[in-house]
Amino acid sequence: MTVEMCASKAAAAGATYFGVEYYGECYWGNSINSVSTQQDANLCTAWCAGNQQEACGGLTGQMGLYVNPSNVVPKEVSSYNTWVTQGCYSDSASARSLPNTYTAPSGTSMTVEVCCDAAAGFKYAAVEYGKECYYGNYLAPTASKEDSGCDMQCAGSPSELCGGGNRINLYLNNAYSQPASEKPSVGPFSSLGCYTDSESARGLTAGSSKSPSMTVEKCVQLAAGYKYAAMEYST
Repeated sequence: MTVEMCASKAAAAGATYFGVEYYGECYWGNSINSVSTQQDANLCTAWCAGNQQEACGGLTGQMGLYVNPSNVVPKEVSSYNTWVTQGCYSDSASARSLPNTYTAPSGTSMTVEVCCDAAAGFKYAAVEYGKECYYGNYLAPTASKEDSGCDMQCAGSPSELCGGGNRINLYLNNAYSQPASEKPSVGPFSSLGCYTDSESARGLTAGSSKSPSMTVEKCVQLAAGYKYAAMEYST
């Protein structure tokens, strides 16, 4: 058995997928069983019995999987865990809709699920151009909902839509928790916003206090008589 021989058998059967494993076992079909999950590519390096220069999957339950993309019509993933689709939105390299980029590690191809898992704790996640993943808590005002353009298959799952050229499939995390809002003023103190600070270069040096029950009000009371007060690291 070789990869080419298995591919020929799958093509003759009109199958969308085929897989090789354990030196030369060949399987094919039009769908992937949900119990089969993506593994590290390094586990699929056992040679083929018919060509030792080719890899035929693994020896401990891993299959080298192949797909005929022309047989697959990709669909939008409507939901995944706490994530729900928001549809197709515009994007561009010069004006990203979401600020953060996730690059999948070697051996992992992009899917909606991979991107959403990487964006855990954030409000938005988006897939683009079949293999790109972006995330963040705020959607840029330049992003607009589009009726077309999200038509590319995900590199790691041809049955899923992963945006398109200058188009993202956008997802909202329903488990996202909005950060606490900043108080505009407390007593005689007014907020000046968020500033940098470090142990080697403190922004304020007159005094400090830590408490697991710290609040803005407590800090302001401790700073009575001083011009500035600041809170950091929740305590």
